[in-house]
Amino acid sequence: SITVVCLSWSSYEENSAQLRVELRVYDNHPSYEVLLSQREAIETEYGTPLNWYKVPDVKRAKIYEVFATDVFDETRWPEYYDWLTERVIHMKDVMGKRL
Repeated sequence: SITVVCLSWSSYEENSAQLRVELRVYDNHPSYEVLLSQREAIETEYGTPLNWYKVPDVKRAKIYEVFATDVFDETRWPEYYDWLTERVIHMKDVMGKRL
């Protein structure tokens, strides 16, 4: 599934927030490996490097794009909405033809 994520966290040393568009792969489905084998072509078509995340012994993987920003700046929310909308459609188009 392709998911839109808006998150914020802070720690003693870091305050961070970001928007993300993620392709989530569940239950060790082989589609992650299929996409990973095409990583260079996918990132070329997508137009930017993506984050590829898979942890051994965890049944979930994800491929995602990050937009680090101040998600609490309400004056930018229309911009964020547009970015998320465009990027989720773009991810669907790029990944969909490979799955």
